[in-house]
Amino acid sequence: MVKARTGPLGVRAFRIFLVGRSVSFVGSSLIPVALAFAILEELSSPAALGAVLAAQAVPQVLFLLAGGVFSDRYSRRAMLFQSTLVMGAAQAVSGVLLVTGHGSVAALMLLQAVYGIARAVYSPATSGIVRELLPLEQVQGGVSLLSLARNSANIAGPILAGLLVATVGAGVAVLVDAATFFLSAVSLVRIGPLSGTGIGSQESFFRQLAEGWDAFRERSWVWSMVGSFSIYQAVVLPSIFVLGPTIALAEGLGSSGWSLVLAGQGGGAVLGALLVLKWRPARPLVASTLLVLVESGFLFALAAGAGVAILVPLAVAGSGGVVAADALWSATLQTQIPEHLISRISSFDWLGSLAMYPLGVAVAGILATRVDLGTLVVAAALINIAVRLVLLLSPGVRSIRSMTVTVT
Repeated sequence: MVKARTGPLGVRAFRIFLVGRSVSFVGSSLIPVALAFAILEELSSPAALGAVLAAQAVPQVLFLLAGGVFSDRYSRRAMLFQSTLVMGAAQAVSGVLLVTGHGSVAALMLLQAVYGIARAVYSPATSGIVRELLPLEQVQGGVSLLSLARNSANIAGPILAGLLVATVGAGVAVLVDAATFFLSAVSLVRIGPLSGTGIGSQESFFRQLAEGWDAFRERSWVWSMVGSFSIYQAVVLPSIFVLGPTIALAEGLGSSGWSLVLAGQGGGAVLGALLVLKWRPARPLVASTLLVLVESGFLFALAAGAGVAILVPLAVAGSGGVVAADALWSATLQTQIPEHLISRISSFDWLGSLAMYPLGVAVAGILATRVDLGTLVVAAALINIAVRLVLLLSPGVRSIRSMTVTVT
């Protein structure tokens, strides 16, 4: 007798959605390598690469709050479907221009700006979609599976991108990314009608935006957690990705040693996603906060000039903790927030993350020329600890328990 499939994978709609998202994750993970080499090969200009990337990032930040309103106002499935098609079209045209040698800076900036605007709708729309597809008690498992797929793609994608760039060219790799968006759109159609239970358009856009802001600020556990993630993006990540390679070179690790550290982070991310597939802490936000603390151990070792043998396992632990923490946070948001508010509230979360990282990278680059690198990284580790301790003192954060679901 064949045992019936249980858990999120036992739900057909979620299985189809997971496959579509997994394909899209692989495609998106190609872009950091593919688009960079495509522009550098076509235009031979780092400045052009920076301009194109900025043209994608800035509209995404500017339109995120609007994306949250639209995703709550209308069907999230419809918003995902339409934004996925637009992103696929933008990448398809970009790829064609690059393959045919007509990829001017202006054209690519325009196309990536369109991509960024669509992404601003897509990101908030993903918040809440798992809740629509799964029973509430399976939401954390569904979020964990999506996190596992995303982090696995982040390991495999750059390798595949390197092979594509070396064999058929960077422009073709961009076209492959476009194809994955279209396949993802097909999966959205297959899971069922694109209509949903959005709040409709009875109220004005700005009234609905204000309602989302009120809901965000009234929940201390939401804005405190979002604030902590913003500080993490501004302080911890730049310490790893800007100051880390510089320290690695100074301490003799070189690019090969630092690559092993980054590989450890990738492996840790997968392990972190696996951890929360079954683990259900009674206080998920307390657990999430404690898990992010682990990253400070890696930062202290990095500042001390530790070797690969120490840095790699700490990188595994730190990255695994952060990914598990993020999955717990996402699942909590989707089960604790009324469904008609999820995308608007999550848009503030996305805004904090996307806006603070570029600022943090810029500041870290400036400080690196004026302050001892080890001192900066130690400061980042201490800030991370201080923020987590403040969170642990928050009654709102401590009060949230698993599966105390809000439905009104």
